[in-house]
Amino acid sequence: MREGVVLYVLAAALAAFLVGLSYRLSRRYPGPYLTFNFLYLAFFSLTFFASRPIPSLLRSVLSMDERQLRLFGAVNIVFVLMPLMVLVLYLQVRFAAGWMGVKVTRTFKAAYFSLLAAYVIALGWLAFSYIQAERVPAVAVGFFRSRDWVFTGLDFGVFLWMIARSRRLAGRDLKRGVGVYGGLGVFGLAAYNLASLAGLSGVWQPLLFLAQPAPALIWLARWVEAEEKRRPAVGDAELERGAAAFRISAREKDILRLLSQGLRNAEVAERLFLSPQTVKNQVHALFIKVGVKNRVQLVNAFRRAADRLPSEDPPGD
Repeated sequence: MREGVVLYVLAAALAAFLVGLSYRLSRRYPGPYLTFNFLYLAFFSLTFFASRPIPSLLRSVLSMDERQLRLFGAVNIVFVLMPLMVLVLYLQVRFAAGWMGVKVTRTFKAAYFSLLAAYVIALGWLAFSYIQAERVPAVAVGFFRSRDWVFTGLDFGVFLWMIARSRRLAGRDLKRGVGVYGGLGVFGLAAYNLASLAGLSGVWQPLLFLAQPAPALIWLARWVEAEEKRRPAVGDAELERGAAAFRISAREKDILRLLSQGLRNAEVAERLFLSPQTVKNQVHALFIKVGVKNRVQLVNAFRRAADRLPSEDPPGD
C-alpha cells in the first residue's frame, strides 16, 4: 500500500511536468503539431495511471478473490488500456506527421484503426477466455502477452520513421530538430525496455516508463524556442494585412513592428517617444483585440494574417 502511494505521488509530479511543459509549448507557440504533442502526452500519462497506480490502489482497497482480480484485469485491459494505447499511438503519428509536413490520409487512418481494433477485439476475447477456462493453450497465452511488444514496436517505428524522414526535409534546422527528437525517442524507449529486461522492478520501473518522453520533449522545447528566435520580424506586407484583419490603429501597428524585432517595452517606448506604461497598456490592448496571451502568439497571429484576407490580384492588362 505504501509503495502504491509513493508511486502515485511521484508519477503525478512527473506527469504534471510532461503535460505542463507540452501544454505551455502548444499555447506559447500555436501550431497543430504542438497541439498533437500535448494531446499525445496527456493521454500517454492517462494510460500510465490507468495501467499502474490506480489499479494497484483499487486492488489494495477492494477485497477481491482471485476470479474477481482476473475479471478486473481483463475489463481494464480491454476497455481502458488498449483503446487508450491505440489513441496515444495515433496522436503520436499525427504529431510527427504535422511537424514534418506529411499529410495523414484517410486510407492510413482507416487501415490503422481497423487493424488495431481487430487486434484489440481478439485480445479481449482471449482475456475473457482466461476467466472461463481452467487451461488456455500456450499459443493463445503468447498472443495475449504480445500486446506490449506490438505497441512498443509501433512506438519504435514512429521514431525511426522520423529519423529516416528527417534526411529528406528542407532546411538544416528542421532536419536536425526532427532527427534528434527521433533519436531521443528511440533512446528513451530502449532505456526502459533494457532496464525492464534486466529486472528493474519496484517504484522505479513504472517511473522510468513514464519518463520515456522527457528527453525528447525537453529537446522539442529548446528547438521550438530557438526556431522562434530565428524567424524574421513581421514584414511590412504581413503587418499591413494583419492591421486590416485585426483592425488595429497606426500606433498599435508601430508598436507591433518593434515588438516583432524583439524589443522590450522600455525600448519600444524610447523609440516611439512614449512612456513605458503607455506601451504596456497598448500591448495589453493588442492581446485582447487579437485574442492572444503573450507576445509570441501576437507576432505569430500577424505572420498568419495573410490567411484571413483574400489576396489582391494585380489588375489585368
